[in-house]
Amino acid sequence: MDSIYQNAAQRASAAGIVIVAAAGNEGPGPMTAGAPATAPDIISVAASVNDRTFRFPVSVGALTAFGVLSDGPNAADAISGTLIDVQKLDGDGLACAPLPADSLKGQIAFILRGSCFFEDKVNNAAAAGATAALIYTTPTSPRPASFTIQSAKLPTIMIGNAEGVAIKASLAQGTQSARLAFNGEPVDTESRQVASFSSRGPSQYLTIKPEVIAVGQAVYTAAGTADNTSRSYNASGYILTNGTSFSSPIVAGAVATLRGGRPGLTAAQYRSLIINGASLFTPSTTTQSFPVAAAGAGLLNLENALRSPLTSSAVSLALGSVPSGNFAVNREFTISNLGPDPDQVKVEVLPREGTMAPTISTSSLTIAPGEAGTLAVSLQATGVPTGIHQGVVQLTSTTGTTLRIPYWFAVPSQEASSYTVLDQSPSSPRLGQQVQLVIRVFDTTGLPVLSDQFTIRPVSAGTTAEEPVNLDRQVPGTYLVRVKLADVGVTNSFTLELGNYRGELSLRATGGN
Repeated sequence: MDSIYQNAAQRASAAGIVIVAAAGNEGPGPMTAGAPATAPDIISVAASVNDRTFRFPVSVGALTAFGVLSDGPNAADAISGTLIDVQKLDGDGLACAPLPADSLKGQIAFILRGSCFFEDKVNNAAAAGATAALIYTTPTSPRPASFTIQSAKLPTIMIGNAEGVAIKASLAQGTQSARLAFNGEPVDTESRQVASFSSRGPSQYLTIKPEVIAVGQAVYTAAGTADNTSRSYNASGYILTNGTSFSSPIVAGAVATLRGGRPGLTAAQYRSLIINGASLFTPSTTTQSFPVAAAGAGLLNLENALRSPLTSSAVSLALGSVPSGNFAVNREFTISNLGPDPDQVKVEVLPREGTMAPTISTSSLTIAPGEAGTLAVSLQATGVPTGIHQGVVQLTSTTGTTLRIPYWFAVPSQEASSYTVLDQSPSSPRLGQQVQLVIRVFDTTGLPVLSDQFTIRPVSAGTTAEEPVNLDRQVPGTYLVRVKLADVGVTNSFTLELGNYRGELSLRATGGN
């Protein structure tokens, strides 16, 4: 299927069409960027956090907190009522099991995060008659964050652990009235962050994908008001939402603006101006930029793209994975001057991570208007230490604009540290059903682990797991796993083991056989 996207994108690019695609919402694990965004001729976009979000006031007695809305259909107005700690009903406050009928009728459920899916918690509260749900976080993950409630329809807000603990203490003193406001008020936020859900690279081809980052979290946009089963429904007509599907249209709009402002260029030149014209994207706590695998060349900078006279024949430099740590790579880039004046271009390598960086043939290029210069880049090294080595080759024009070509290569550690489920069948299993999974295991550098020692062990009572089948020949680092879910309960837990790594896998079952 990827070859279909690649061929289509290649033909479109040859016809002068620029394609932009979302990298995906499967982050923050490595190699989660998906098709079609992994095709070479497509601009692949990651998601950053907006500099403004909305906070949603929660009042309980004399206490006030500010929460985060679920992605479900929320109320157009505030909901008021008596707040009930579900711990009085289930003993642990998690609402992971069905609650007594009508035990929350006309009241607001107060629920602790953890142990089961948000969907289960919210549906259990709704089945017990709740009018809304207020979830508070755990001490280990104290800050509220965007969350999904899948098929659940009950209006839901999440607040932080400190505020939740204070509210819980007040409830222990007696009944409290609560008011949950679902119409938010704007507040400034720290925007120099990669959204946690944003898919990361490298691609399965060990290329740099995503290539540029734009706002995709805390996007306030129009919503549908007719179909309350839609994930884009909100009775108010507006919704606060997230996804690289919102960051990619921003980049597409930038491409359209660029084409209008600078007509007549090739699709490849427009791609370079958008990707390589990106700005350094750094967290607020450091001057070090975000990893190339998370943010590509950096943050979309349309002004730079409109002004820059420089383009590159290749938008990135992916040198791949070398288990031996011995590199002998030589590449050449054609740097074009689209401007009306000669350009004296400063060339430098800016490492972001790792002890090794490519070398460049010159520290400056003189390029006549309408002409091109050649930049040779090489990496000749032996015994490169395990780890990721990444950064950018930066070219600075006499106009003050920059061209940033990201580079990335890695020496794998083969020490397992994370996993991703590539496929699950069926996607919505029922109680007692067998589930087939394709799992990919990654090492500390984000590269696949090649091993036949991977095991999976059942944790939940009534579950079973077969020995994994190694699929390295088809897709490196992957394993076929078959498990059988329990006949009771909705969450089934398993432990994944490889070397010193221990991971947890939870599968949700719906209904019975």
